[in-house]
Amino acid sequence: DFVEAPHGRAPAMATGIKRVLPDRIVFTYQGDGDLASIGMGEIVHAAARGENITVIFINNANFGMTGGQMAPTTLPGMKTTSSPLGRDVETQGFPIRIAEMLSTLDGAGYVVRRSLHDPKNIRLAKKAIRMAFETQARGLGFSLVELLSTCPTNWGMTPVNSLKFVEEHMVPAYPLGDYKVAAGVAQEKIKSVIASDAKQSPTKQEIASSLSLLAMTVETLCKKKSSSQALADKAFCLAGRYWRMPPWTRARQ
Repeated sequence: DFVEAPHGRAPAMATGIKRVLPDRIVFTYQGDGDLASIGMGEIVHAAARGENITVIFINNANFGMTGGQMAPTTLPGMKTTSSPLGRDVETQGFPIRIAEMLSTLDGAGYVVRRSLHDPKNIRLAKKAIRMAFETQARGLGFSLVELLSTCPTNWGMTPVNSLKFVEEHMVPAYPLGDYKVAAGVAQEKIKSVIASDAKQSPTKQEIASSLSLLAMTVETLCKKKSSSQALADKAFCLAGRYWRMPPWTRARQ
């Protein structure tokens, strides 16, 4: 079932639905004009409260459905219908990096950024969305997946050129990665990777993410004076998948 919320208010509505129906998976689908502008108050406080909902955040650097106006995520110098000469940071400020900002809040359990500009990154985005839903299903707190996307019509580009724009301009401005992975989420992520097909060679980004998760999780467990050996063993299995590859395969990775 789907419910249409007033512009920017989806996290508030999702909060009400989840509290009334806690056994349901509740998510919002929001653009950057919606979430990062008129809905900034709602998203910040939903994350701060640790609402057990999932947010899919589409960042295409403009108000894509209302005429292509400048959004809080519009890049410096980027032309929109409300900044025809390009975004001037002297008068219109700098872009807001939502994933980085929300990751500082204690209520956030899983906050990551992925991109949709090529098949490899789309696969990584699908995995991130699944993990966000896993985070909610296990009651581990607020989860958000930011997805860098295109808007060929408002950008005045062909679809192919808009994909290149994302790769060459948006990814450098909005670096991809995991910005907040709580200890409980990290354990679920490690389990899901271990359970996946061992024959599938992990990408360099997946290896770095797995090792980073290992470090964060072991550090958290050590602070709690808990035994981290079993979890460490599982995480090192992930690294082992990489090191068991033939040298020429590792070189390609």
